[in-house]
Amino acid sequence: MHIKNIIALTMAALAVGATAGCSVAGQTIYTQDSVPQVAETEDLKLKKTVSQHGITWTFEQPARIGQFLNGDYYVVGPVTVVAIDPAPTEERNGSMLNLKPTGARTGFDSR
Repeated sequence: MHIKNIIALTMAALAVGATAGCSVAGQTIYTQDSVPQVAETEDLKLKKTVSQHGITWTFEQPARIGQFLNGDYYVVGPVTVVAIDPAPTEERNGSMLNLKPTGARTGFDSR
């Protein structure tokens, strides 16, 4: 979902007097009064694989998997990825660790 769509949904929620944590056009609107509860690390499910957007990552051992509000997954590490399906190529299906840029370059830099 694009930023302007989120802003439009937020404005729509305000316009109709939406209450905290309500849903507008199928999207939940969170406010300072309705912050979702954060899971404790030990409460996260142990999984051997995680899949999103047609890509599956397989870990050497089951790992604690969580999900951000936008639906993207995160893994509590350290973990070892033993397979990615479909396999990464130069054109698609990459993975990345937490960014630690050196100088002005990152993994997203095409220079």
